[in-house]
Amino acid sequence: MQFRNRQEILQKKYNKCSQLSGFTYIELLISMLVMFLLFGVGFANYRDFQRREQVQSAARMVLSDLRLAQESALSGRKVCPSTEVLLNYSFQYVDPDTYNISEVCTPIATPIITLIKSVDLQGALFDVNSTFITSADTGGTIRFLPVGKGTNITAGAQRSIILRHSSPSLTSVTETISVFSSGAIVE
Repeated sequence: MQFRNRQEILQKKYNKCSQLSGFTYIELLISMLVMFLLFGVGFANYRDFQRREQVQSAARMVLSDLRLAQESALSGRKVCPSTEVLLNYSFQYVDPDTYNISEVCTPIATPIITLIKSVDLQGALFDVNSTFITSADTGGTIRFLPVGKGTNITAGAQRSIILRHSSPSLTSVTETISVFSSGAIVE
């Protein structure tokens, strides 16, 4: 008798386990669709975040290098031979994503130009806004004059350096750095 009850109990447990249970095909499709939508939105947001960070990182690098040129000019530090006179430290953009920091020393007829640093900004366009530049200023070069004499920018004017991502879909991601004739640098 006891054996029979035990056998009945095992048979009931087996019957409960053998019943089919699971998800329907429609439920699986809907859950996969929701996962793909979440992944797509998350990936697009991550790409936008990554591009914003690239532009901000490039702006921090440009700002740092502008301040390096400014500080080097203010201190009168020079790499050229000691017999030469320091004329300026120049910040010059070469192409849409490259700029150079150089030291310029006398003689004036053929100045000695020493390249201090050349930087390639990958993933960001580099643009000099010429709205505030008069014809007396030279293209994309900002010269920091030694011992606090300011810059080559016309008095009362400023030069804006605008960084934006090279992707045409993200024209709103920009960083602007302004350099004034006094030598002040504002982000």
